[in-house]
Amino acid sequence: MSHGTDTAVPTTPNPSESSPVTRVPPELLYEIFERVPPWPRLIGLDTVDHAPWRLGHICKSWREIALACPTIWNTLTIIHGEGSEESFPRTMVETQLARTSLGAPLHIHFKWCREEGKPVVPLEENSVWDLFLPLSDRWESLRIQCPNTATGRVLLDLLKATKCRLSQLAHLEFLVDNGQLSDNGWDAFATAPRLSEVFLTDILYERYSPGFPIPWAQIKHYRGVPSGAEQLDILQKTPKLVECTIGYDDSDLTHGTTMVVLPLLRRLSVEGASILDHITAPALQLLLADQVGALTPSTNLLSFVRRSSCRLTTLSLAGGLFLGGLIPLLQACPALEILLLDGRAAPDFPHTASSFFTAMHQSESICPNLRSFTLGWRKTRPAAPAEPNPWSPLFRMIESRSGRLLSVTLFTSHRSTQSIPPGLNDGIEALRARESGLDIRYVDVRTGQDIDDGLRP
Repeated sequence: MSHGTDTAVPTTPNPSESSPVTRVPPELLYEIFERVPPWPRLIGLDTVDHAPWRLGHICKSWREIALACPTIWNTLTIIHGEGSEESFPRTMVETQLARTSLGAPLHIHFKWCREEGKPVVPLEENSVWDLFLPLSDRWESLRIQCPNTATGRVLLDLLKATKCRLSQLAHLEFLVDNGQLSDNGWDAFATAPRLSEVFLTDILYERYSPGFPIPWAQIKHYRGVPSGAEQLDILQKTPKLVECTIGYDDSDLTHGTTMVVLPLLRRLSVEGASILDHITAPALQLLLADQVGALTPSTNLLSFVRRSSCRLTTLSLAGGLFLGGLIPLLQACPALEILLLDGRAAPDFPHTASSFFTAMHQSESICPNLRSFTLGWRKTRPAAPAEPNPWSPLFRMIESRSGRLLSVTLFTSHRSTQSIPPGLNDGIEALRARESGLDIRYVDVRTGQDIDDGLRP
């Protein structure tokens, strides 16, 4: 009240009290905190790291919840090298270890950085390994990234010297940026009884796999790039494999006759398709093949699908695709629901794709269950003045699958091409007006490649 009247004095609401985030129940925040990825990651143009620490610095209530959630502190992300000394001080690691539950599993992520043109920072400088090496029997996952084979060997020798006990290790990721790390005589990974996930290269196959012993007979998830002959040898030793991403040296497979049967394999991503001549996977549901040649779909891939008698539901192909040659392959995949084609080097596009779109339009036996279609191309040839719209066969194919095909994504896989090709935009807008249940869009190259990367095992 003011001056004895009944008029209320207006108050300014506290922004922090009116913010929706302050009304989120603590138990829900607790669950959200447990699901926040603890390792550094890129969001837009910003690098987000130190997840548990940042959560505790938002406000008092968030800090209380973060301190009461021991599982968010059990991932130790250490970046060692030039410019990282102050980012991960020893006291931070000690505090984080103290906040984990006694005996709880630990997840170790160690990245050894090297700035271009500068020497590698020795491990002895600002090392925190002595804090978590004695806790190796609690390691559930170990992720290591090294700049070269020399630093990788230093870390393996350190693990060997301290006689790490890896009784709880289930996930191993060991990446060497330059060179191929050979066996140093240490076999602790080979005797880890719970190890089932091994990742020895990145999803772009840019790193050669290190050569230390692995208990392949128990591995269910694998990603690696050894030589072609060694890759087949590894696959023969992994009968429990459920998903894998593999690269290899093609020259090692030219005259080989080895045939590997993977009875449990569900998801497979390969760089090139020649290795499929040596694999049978009767339970396969997802296949991604990169660097596919123009004739590959009618040879390696078709033979593989027929031999395996698998029910593929997801197929992604990228390379110099001749789309007309895909029809026999797609006829062999009647259960297909998701199809992604990235014709990075396809010639004279979209004119050479006309027969492909027409066949998909006219035949109901080709992918009758298709619900998502993504198509990428590198360059297009504009239609001549007297030519009909070269995209018309694509639009007719889409309309013929009305009510079944729910999502269509189109993109140009060339970073210098930003504008939508002539004749394509009008067709997209017309389809949007007629097909209310269809999500059709033209996206940039990064979004298109993210779709492909998101499918990878």
